[in-house]
Amino acid sequence: MYDHDYYAKMDKAMVRVLKAVVRSVGYGFTGLYHYLKKQPTRLYEYIRYRIQLERDDQRETEIRFENLKQNGHI
Repeated sequence: MYDHDYYAKMDKAMVRVLKAVVRSVGYGFTGLYHYLKKQPTRLYEYIRYRIQLERDDQRETEIRFENLKQNGHI
Protein backbone atom coordinates (compact mmCIF):
# COMPACT_ATOMS: atom_id res chain seq x y z
CA MET A 1 0.00 0.00 0.00
CA TYR A 2 1.21 3.53 -0.81
CA ASP A 3 2.25 5.38 2.37
CA HIS A 4 1.53 9.06 1.74
CA ASP A 5 3.06 10.28 5.01
CA TYR A 6 6.31 8.37 4.51
CA TYR A 7 6.80 9.65 0.97
CA ALA A 8 5.84 13.20 1.97
CA LYS A 9 8.55 13.11 4.67
CA MET A 10 11.04 11.66 2.19
CA ASP A 11 10.18 14.38 -0.33
CA LYS A 12 10.68 17.11 2.31
CA ALA A 13 14.01 15.59 3.34
CA MET A 14 15.20 15.34 -0.27
CA VAL A 15 14.18 18.93 -1.01
CA ARG A 16 16.08 20.07 2.09
CA VAL A 17 19.17 18.10 1.02
CA LEU A 18 18.95 19.38 -2.57
CA LYS A 19 18.68 22.97 -1.33
CA ALA A 20 21.81 22.45 0.78
CA VAL A 21 23.64 20.96 -2.21
CA VAL A 22 22.61 23.84 -4.48
CA ARG A 23 23.70 26.33 -1.83
CA SER A 24 27.09 24.59 -1.46
CA VAL A 25 27.62 24.42 -5.21
CA GLY A 26 26.64 28.08 -5.47
CA TYR A 27 29.22 29.01 -2.84
CA GLY A 28 31.78 26.90 -4.68
CA PHE A 29 31.09 28.64 -7.98
CA THR A 30 31.17 32.03 -6.29
CA GLY A 31 34.54 31.22 -4.75
CA LEU A 32 35.85 29.92 -8.07
CA TYR A 33 34.63 33.07 -9.83
CA HIS A 34 36.45 35.33 -7.37
CA TYR A 35 39.59 33.19 -7.59
CA LEU A 36 39.65 33.29 -11.39
CA LYS A 37 38.82 36.98 -11.41
CA LYS A 38 41.99 37.61 -9.37
CA GLN A 39 44.31 35.66 -11.72
CA PRO A 40 45.12 38.50 -14.17
CA THR A 41 46.13 40.70 -11.24
CA ARG A 42 48.32 37.94 -9.80
CA LEU A 43 49.95 37.37 -13.20
CA TYR A 44 50.63 41.10 -13.63
CA GLU A 45 52.17 41.33 -10.15
CA TYR A 46 54.30 38.24 -10.77
CA ILE A 47 55.62 39.58 -14.09
CA ARG A 48 56.31 42.98 -12.53
CA TYR A 49 58.14 41.29 -9.63
CA ARG A 50 60.27 39.18 -11.99
CA ILE A 51 61.17 42.21 -14.12
CA GLN A 52 62.17 44.13 -10.97
CA LEU A 53 64.35 41.21 -9.84
CA GLU A 54 66.02 41.12 -13.26
CA ARG A 55 66.67 44.88 -13.14
CA ASP A 56 68.14 44.62 -9.63
CA ASP A 57 70.37 41.74 -10.72
CA GLN A 58 71.53 43.68 -13.78
CA ARG A 59 72.24 46.75 -11.66
CA GLU A 60 74.29 44.69 -9.17
CA THR A 61 76.23 43.09 -12.03
CA GLU A 62 77.04 46.52 -13.50
CA ILE A 63 78.19 47.80 -10.10
CA ARG A 64 80.48 44.75 -9.64
CA PHE A 65 81.85 45.22 -13.17
CA GLU A 66 82.56 48.92 -12.54
CA ASN A 67 84.29 48.04 -9.25
CA LEU A 68 86.44 45.48 -11.01
CA LYS A 69 87.37 48.05 -13.70
CA GLN A 70 88.24 50.69 -11.08
CA ASN A 71 90.40 48.28 -9.08
CA GLY A 72 92.30 47.23 -12.18
CA HIS A 73 91.16 43.61 -12.24
CA ILE A 74 89.87 44.00 -15.79
